Formats: sequence, structure tokens, C-alpha cells
Amino acid sequence: MNTDTTLTRRRLLASVPAVAAIAAPATATALGGLPAVVGDDPIFAVIESHHDAMKSSTAAYHAQSDMEESGAQEGSAEWEAAEATVYNAGSRHNQAQLDFLTTAPATMAGILASLDHAASPMFPYEKGESVTVQQDALCARCEELVNAAEQFPAMISGALRKLLPA
Repeated sequence: MNTDTTLTRRRLLASVPAVAAIAAPATATALGGLPAVVGDDPIFAVIESHHDAMKSSTAAYHAQSDMEESGAQEGSAEWEAAEATVYNAGSRHNQAQLDFLTTAPATMAGILASLDHAASPMFPYEKGESVTVQQDALCARCEELVNAAEQFPAMISGALRKLLPA
């Protein structure tokens, strides 16, 4: 039995293929989580839906602000229509945000996209600083959104566990 532990160039080069062979199955499994196309993971459609809802909500608030600045009277038909539009856009946004926070990604690419989206500005279409998508949910007046935002890290952790080799 050879107990010589001196690392030589020959010994190092001889060991590299063995290390690569041992790591190959784990690497292949982890990379197997990457989708061939975006459609392989439902989180991409959920994130897109949330982006659309954020745009709609921002547009509704801008329209309401423009209407108020134009001198519209509170209680007028124009005012009521703007209020309804803001309410509907806000409801759609809350549902899209909840869907995002509760949809577990199915792929490694989906996990990365989810983490990026959670850390992205809530109002990317506005000038100035904005809270993140997750921070906004944590501060929401909707208990369901707050709970989903609190559970988001655990959901991502669970998704990672499913994809990584044991």
C-alpha cells in the first residue's frame, strides 16, 4: 500500500479525471433542472403576469393622478371610473403577486428568476427608489400576501431540495 501523500504534477493530473467522473452525475442532475424552453416551468408565466399587473396598476394610478390634476370633481362619473380602475388594477396586482409568491419554481432557472423577481423593484416603471416585490408584500394590508412573503424563502428552499442530488 502506497502511503506517499506528496502531491506531484503527475498525481494531480491522474486524479482530475476521477474527480470529474465523480462530479459528473451531480452536475448533470443539477443542470437537468434547467429548462429547454421557458415553458417548462410555470413560474415564468406567473412572473410575466405579475409584471403585467404592475404595469396596469402603475398606469391606473397615473391616470387617476392626471384626472385629479385636471380638476375633476370628487364624486363625478370621471372620478368614480378612475377609482374603479385603480381598485380593479390593485386587486389584479394583489392576486398576481400572491400567485408569484406561492408558485414554486420547477427548475433551477425558475428558482433564479423567482429570486431575481422577488428582489426587483416593485415599481420599476417609476423614477426613484422602490421597495422590492417581496418587501411590498411583507408590508401589505392583506394577511394572505404577508404570509406568502414570509413563506417565500422556505418555498424556494424546498424547490432547491427537489432539484439538488441527495
